[in-house]
Amino acid sequence: MMDYHVNWIAVLVATIAGYALGAAWYSPPLFATQWMADLGKQREEMGKMGQAMTVGFIATLVTALSIELVLAKFYEGTVTVVTGVKVGLLLGVGVYAVTLLSDYMYANYPRRLFMINAGYRVLMMVIMGAILGAWR
Repeated sequence: MMDYHVNWIAVLVATIAGYALGAAWYSPPLFATQWMADLGKQREEMGKMGQAMTVGFIATLVTALSIELVLAKFYEGTVTVVTGVKVGLLLGVGVYAVTLLSDYMYANYPRRLFMINAGYRVLMMVIMGAILGAWR
């Protein structure tokens, strides 16, 4: 049984920051146009946005909670912003990005699509790690 102290306020703030980054990242001024082109879709072809946004928020919350639990388990009492950034980077690159790369290679997706999606998730996890590390 996991019996770790979870700072739920920090998890919520990290979730909101990660979700806000996604809103900016996938906006027209940044990567929306390239992202949709690499998916081969037009804006009106995109799925049920309300449902996708709800699932995206929940996924971001689970990611923030996961980083928080790693920090609580392995770094209790020694967590700093730098520690949070390192854990976010390690999980973002070492778990998320390499797994995504394998999937993208099998599916023969464009390299740019991988860079857009992985870049967002890695940066999101670094930012969330920094917030969670600062709050410990």
